[in-house]
Amino acid sequence: MRLPPALRSGRLGLRAVASSALAVLVLATSPAHADDRTEARKHFKAGMELIARGSYDRGISELKKAYEIKPHPNVMFNIGRAYAESGDLENALLAYKEYLASSPPDADDVQKIIVRIQARLDRQKAALAAAQGGPTGPTGPTGPAGATGPTGETGPTGPVGPTGPAGPAVEQRDDKVAIAARTEDVFDETVVTASRAAQSPLDAPNSTSIITEQDIRLSGHTKIQELLRRLAGVDVNVMTGGDTEVSIRGYNSRMSNKTLVLVDYRPVYIDLLGTTFWETLGVDVEQIERIEVVRGPGSALYGANAFAGVINIITKTPGEGKSSVRAGVGTWGSAFGSTTLTRRDGAFAYRVSAGYTREPNWSRELAPGRVDAHTFAPDQDTGAANSRFALDATRRLDKETLLTVGGMASRAFRNMQAAGAFKEYALEGLMGDLHASVVSKHYSVRTFWTHFDYSSGRAQENLAQSLDLTRPVADIVDVQAEYTNEFTTGPSVVHDVHVGGNYRYKGVSWSYLDKFRIERWIGGFAQDTVKFGKRFQLVASGRVDYVPYLAQLVPSPRGSAIFKPTDRSALRLSASTAYRSPSFLEAYLDLPLQSPASPGAGSFSESRRSDQGGNFKLRREKVVSVDLGYLSQDSDLVNFELTGYYLQVKDLISLAETRAETVSTNQLAGLDPERGMFGSAYAGWTNQCLVYNTLGGEAGARVFPTEGLDFFANYSLNRQSVTRPAGCTDVENKQTSQHKVNVGAQFRTKPGFDGELTLHFSSRQTWAERVPPPASEVTTSLRWVTEDVPAYTLVNARIGYRFLRNNAEVSATAFNLLNTQHRQHPFGQTVGRRFMGFLSYKF
Repeated sequence: MRLPPALRSGRLGLRAVASSALAVLVLATSPAHADDRTEARKHFKAGMELIARGSYDRGISELKKAYEIKPHPNVMFNIGRAYAESGDLENALLAYKEYLASSPPDADDVQKIIVRIQARLDRQKAALAAAQGGPTGPTGPTGPAGATGPTGETGPTGPVGPTGPAGPAVEQRDDKVAIAARTEDVFDETVVTASRAAQSPLDAPNSTSIITEQDIRLSGHTKIQELLRRLAGVDVNVMTGGDTEVSIRGYNSRMSNKTLVLVDYRPVYIDLLGTTFWETLGVDVEQIERIEVVRGPGSALYGANAFAGVINIITKTPGEGKSSVRAGVGTWGSAFGSTTLTRRDGAFAYRVSAGYTREPNWSRELAPGRVDAHTFAPDQDTGAANSRFALDATRRLDKETLLTVGGMASRAFRNMQAAGAFKEYALEGLMGDLHASVVSKHYSVRTFWTHFDYSSGRAQENLAQSLDLTRPVADIVDVQAEYTNEFTTGPSVVHDVHVGGNYRYKGVSWSYLDKFRIERWIGGFAQDTVKFGKRFQLVASGRVDYVPYLAQLVPSPRGSAIFKPTDRSALRLSASTAYRSPSFLEAYLDLPLQSPASPGAGSFSESRRSDQGGNFKLRREKVVSVDLGYLSQDSDLVNFELTGYYLQVKDLISLAETRAETVSTNQLAGLDPERGMFGSAYAGWTNQCLVYNTLGGEAGARVFPTEGLDFFANYSLNRQSVTRPAGCTDVENKQTSQHKVNVGAQFRTKPGFDGELTLHFSSRQTWAERVPPPASEVTTSLRWVTEDVPAYTLVNARIGYRFLRNNAEVSATAFNLLNTQHRQHPFGQTVGRRFMGFLSYKF
């Protein structure tokens, strides 16, 4: 963003970038931090120091550079304040008005400053006119900023004397034209997910990674899952063109279910299946400010399903930035379109957006023209398609209170890998939500309603077999309330307390379940961050949830100790537990599965296990985690993090061994009239008896050797072992790569060229899956299959050119540039190379 016109003062090639990216392989490796934020911070700090010494012109110049790199309202405020101190009231007035346009919390105070500056300018002009014998009187609003103040180094001789970085302005007469400077590091990275409050990553009780707005833009990716691949500890597997699954620190799966995904604190977890449908979200990457990833259990604050971690997609505040339009097309029929209109009018702001995405499949399961098969969708070449619309509006009610209302709707198709007998599965339908929140200094209340209405079934099947078509419909209503306060209990002991709770209603209608099901969840949490001076703090968190299916209260504690050897580094030790409750599909399944060889017979897949009395209940999945990490941001040239962790995982839910029908279990003497078939076996879900133990580590660094050039690299280690109780025959699943590496380079140039080159490596995986038998067998019994997935390497690249004062951009993106064809899951489609070209414009 360029400075307002009235306040304005008067490369690297791809080959060099590629060479530098390879050189960074020698670095130790993690979270994506500052990039352009680091550069803006340097100029901001230099400018504030110069202004504190009375060197106003040079200091203002540095602040302007910071604002151009990364606009922030507080920088514009400090520019206005410095102009006022130096005596340049006309430019001070312009800067304060620009600051006021961002609708800051202190708008009333700044408006008073503007009135006083205008009054002083009027007196000065009247006095000058009187001295020249001209007319006197008030002036109208100031015109364009032709005046730029003194041309030489100005000292503390203006109308208002100098102040220190945080001290109040010295007053002359009774009209104040400046107040205390905004001396906090406005470009310091903050995270909100780990503690539900804005804080430095140095203070976070969990390992936290950040994908910045710059990372999103320079990567060229339009799929959020592919953005997450660049982070240490995050597992990303492509199943089909419309199904890319994400987990954290292992335990990825078809319909991955151990990571809680939020959009601005709103869970987008699909409760009936226990997964996230990334391709159906109504969020464009254009609207994302940053993505925060908490690596490690998060149930202490977020309850069930934050088993492996939390991913929080944080969108830009309505009214921030510019409106935009972006369109892209690519190989295999890839397509992307997005338009966003955002405006601010005083305390009111809004953002309205619409978009379309088409993700093609990597391969077809059926050749064209097959007459012996039928399909769910006529177009097998489409992996996912998403038409979406969203509207968000905010209004500042007072200095500390912000009201937000909004909603989104998406019409989507998705081809995916389901579980068990359902390999390729397809869904098509509507997903939408309405949400509202009131957030203030000490309290917040958030509520939302989500509606899910899809048609679904097997993606394809031979004509003798049913597609098992069905229509799942779900409604979720969630109300969250939170209170926070800070107080002291000693000279250097500060408490930051958060207390909250939520009520969650879930109603699901689905023919795959035994009946219409309703669950009402209630949960509460508390957290106290106790700071002992500047160097040491303890964080105690705890939550209790009532889980209706289990009919029990489930506690989730977490404790962290953080020591700061320096102001910009932290050593953290944390321990926590988390859980995943059975999804609706796992808890209430009642589905007959037809035998491939004998249409009149089949197995009864059900959760309650009628053959065993009908009282069976799954246990919740459990994890215990211990995490030790060190994060350093001491240098403006490099940030790095080292983390080691231990996980113990119990009671994983998986498909059960098929139980044969016998005389004693045949309750209906053969034919089940309700299901319309002869039962030959019983199936469903069970808890594994294996106990999984994981020792892992993550190391990462981001390097900023010069302005406009960044390198990042990270390495993840995941070593898994199992404890096998006596009599346990479960097959161990090693679906997580033991070694993963990410290396990347980003460049930005003043002529307008920018881009990114990244390399991702994943070592071999071994997957154990329960699958149906060949069609030639009469039995419907599922069996274990163990299959290796070889190591693979991905190289992705993007290059772009900005023009028309950085408002227009053309870019090209390559995924899997080297075309290393591979699978990322035994049943997954073969991944190849894709190209896309984009054109975007901001207005």
